[in-house]
Amino acid sequence: MESQVDDQSSEYSLEKRPLQHWMKGHNEFFVSRKQNMAALRRKIRSLLDDGQEVYLHAAGAAASRAVDLALQSASQSSRSIKSCVNTSTVTATDDLLPTDGEVDSTTASRNVSAIHIKLYHAKQ
Repeated sequence: MESQVDDQSSEYSLEKRPLQHWMKGHNEFFVSRKQNMAALRRKIRSLLDDGQEVYLHAAGAAASRAVDLALQSASQSSRSIKSCVNTSTVTATDDLLPTDGEVDSTTASRNVSAIHIKLYHAKQ
């Protein structure tokens, strides 16, 4: 059974599932609120300095971190870096667990904003 997350009664507690990730390559990074940004910045800078493209993905509250990371990585690169930014909406599914034994568990869907940033070298 699936429903929209609105005003759920106190019969349920909300348990958020992790978002499904897209295909991941060696040059793709999924930015979250809990990651070490300095380590991620070093990895991205290394790939950019090797002439590779880098893809950053983030959803929800992590979107601003992805933008900051892209801008910092581009400004720290020794070469001219361009970016291409796309936004999308992804559907997240959450579990609604009953707080008492009288109702069944169910799921709820919600929309989450996502951002996708491509960093690449400008052609000389």
